[in-house]
Amino acid sequence: MAYVSTKLFIEQAQKAIRVELFFPTDLPAPQNEVHGVITLLHGLSNSALEWANLSSAYRYASDRGYILVIPEAENSFYNDMRLGAPFYHIITQWLPEQLDHIFKIPREAALNHIAGVSMGGYGALRIGLANPQRYHTIGSFSGVVDIRSLAAPSVTRQGATDAPQSQADPVGPGFEVAAFLTPVFGPDLDIPDEADPFFLIEQAATLPAEQRPRVFTTCGLSDDEALLSQNRRFAQHAAALPLDVRAVEWEGTHEWYFWDRSLVEFIDFIEGGGYAAQKQSDWAHPLRHL
Repeated sequence: MAYVSTKLFIEQAQKAIRVELFFPTDLPAPQNEVHGVITLLHGLSNSALEWANLSSAYRYASDRGYILVIPEAENSFYNDMRLGAPFYHIITQWLPEQLDHIFKIPREAALNHIAGVSMGGYGALRIGLANPQRYHTIGSFSGVVDIRSLAAPSVTRQGATDAPQSQADPVGPGFEVAAFLTPVFGPDLDIPDEADPFFLIEQAATLPAEQRPRVFTTCGLSDDEALLSQNRRFAQHAAALPLDVRAVEWEGTHEWYFWDRSLVEFIDFIEGGGYAAQKQSDWAHPLRHL
């Protein structure tokens, strides 16, 4: 196994981007053991190190032969910021070009998957649904999937009766919508269609069947009520489309115990079943007290 922590200078953005990389091989180059690449996105006010330090992502990737790419994107919500760096283009275009040049990381859509937590869950949908030619499977774990309702709480999705009525926190304690979204979308908080997962998943559903991405979402039953509500609305919306979508819930909150299991379930979804049951079996062995 190889662990690489680096900063790559993105000339187009005139910015150095920190990236954590994991390779399930002895050297940082794909070998026969590599079965794919998973890009993991961090949450609000977090960094790439949370995935390394607070989850077992490296161990799960080692189990199944995945390269991990974990970039940092500040509090950008993985968009080109109005007052900040163009993180959407960094993550989708310029960073992959550098990684391909330096590490020869596979770029075929069939081998690439993307997932994230909270803000990163939104980012995975934002990026993955808009780039089905790059990503085969998308995972949102406790994601901010209804960014328009977050930016403008009076917005009510068609058929929704439980949209949030205030700018109360659906992301974490003390979250202030304007403070975090204004640098991304501007003071009017006008969310364009290309930044709205509801619009993007409708567009993805119009693609030829073989080009449509697969989508997996999770949210904890004890997470913030508004966040759980918007995840359920998104799941209901997606279920009506001709896409392979799986939305699951179980008891949990907005924290890494929940997201650690979410990653296991996501890998299981990528592979078609078996890995999650294996991990549960691993953890279920009875103890013998000597």
